Amino acid sequence: MNAISRLVVRNDAADRKLSGRNQQCRYAGGNAAAGNEGLSKPSFPAACDRVLSVAATDENNVRASFSNWGPTVDVAAPGSSMWSAICQNYVVDDFSQVFYLYLWAWDGETPYMAGDGTSFSCPVASGVCGLVRARWPYLTPDQVRQHMIDTGDVVTYDRAIGRKLNALRAVSQGVLAAPVAERATPEGAWPNPFRSLTSIGFTLPSAGAATVELFDAGGRRVVTLARTTFAAGPHRLAWDGRAESGAPAPPGLYFARVSGPGVASTLRVVRIE
Repeated sequence: MNAISRLVVRNDAADRKLSGRNQQCRYAGGNAAAGNEGLSKPSFPAACDRVLSVAATDENNVRASFSNWGPTVDVAAPGSSMWSAICQNYVVDDFSQVFYLYLWAWDGETPYMAGDGTSFSCPVASGVCGLVRARWPYLTPDQVRQHMIDTGDVVTYDRAIGRKLNALRAVSQGVLAAPVAERATPEGAWPNPFRSLTSIGFTLPSAGAATVELFDAGGRRVVTLARTTFAAGPHRLAWDGRAESGAPAPPGLYFARVSGPGVASTLRVVRIE
């Protein structure tokens, strides 16, 4: 089963050819395991538009034999002989125990053993993405994804699996220019759900006039946060949970909408007691 972690996004021309499945998760946003078939074939959701695809390397710093490869793969991270907890979502029978003992270094007592898979590589990359966002919290998902690629080590593998993930360089090297979004892109609200204050993020593909409004679940406008000219790039606006009248908006689901000439985007925000 493919692993996916919400954090970064991918967007390139090759992915747009994967039109059918692409549209199903184009805006999922995340990094995902490239697959464990050892083939050059798209693995979903890793091959979807706006997802960072992560391949696996082994203890010898070469491509793990099981790791998928090809033009949809972006970076490579450790994914072989990874020490982890034994899966608890199925019964471990006698045959499985023998398998674990002789192949994956289980000691027969503690619930840990070695494991292989790009599903191990994926959370390693997610952790580095988290460090990058902690270092530069204003970065958009597109910028984080590009930064992960830009700071990776250029390694000649037997197959194309992108650059080798370099955590130290990712958190110490300055952020290079990231590709500009093709449309108004929602970057999420934080915190969400929220009680008294949240921050609504979005990225504009070009400078121009835009309006940011909050609507309730019935489609009624609650408040206008901004109606002005914005520069191209990422922006964040605070909402204190109050309506246009100044009265607190009731708990519930709201929709933050960014609109302007040629751009429109909506994200969900939940206010709680």
